[in-house]
Amino acid sequence: MTNAKPKVATDPELARQVEAASHTGDAVEAVFVLTPEDPSQGAPSPERTEQITRQVLERVKDRVGRRENKLNVFRNLGSFVVSAHPEFLKELMSQPEISMAMANQQPGTETARPVKNRPLPPSVRGKSRKKK
Repeated sequence: MTNAKPKVATDPELARQVEAASHTGDAVEAVFVLTPEDPSQGAPSPERTEQITRQVLERVKDRVGRRENKLNVFRNLGSFVVSAHPEFLKELMSQPEISMAMANQQPGTETARPVKNRPLPPSVRGKSRKKK
C-alpha cells in the first residue's frame, strides 16, 4: 500500500487558464480548498486554515522562486484564493494540503453590460426616490 497523495480535484477551466497563461506569464486567480486534517471535520479551524495556508505558500515560494501576487484567506471555509504566475499555481496544486483547485474567474460570470446605454432625461436627473 502506498502513501501517495490522491490527485487534486482540478477544475478544467483552471487547467485551461493556467495553460493559456503559461505562454504569456499573466497571473491567474484560483481558489484552493485545504484537505481537513480530521476527516470528520468539513474544514480546518480558522486558525489552522490561516497557518496551513501561510506554510504552503511559503513552501511553494521557496520552490519556484516567486510568490503570489494577491491572497485572500477564507478562514471559516478552509480555503483561500490567490492571484499568481502559472508556475506558482502548478506547484501549489501539487501540495499535499490541497484537496481542490478551481478557477476564480469562470466563463459567463463577467459583469453584464447595460442593454441600452443612454443618459437619463433631465426630468429624472438629481431627483431622489423618496416615498411621499
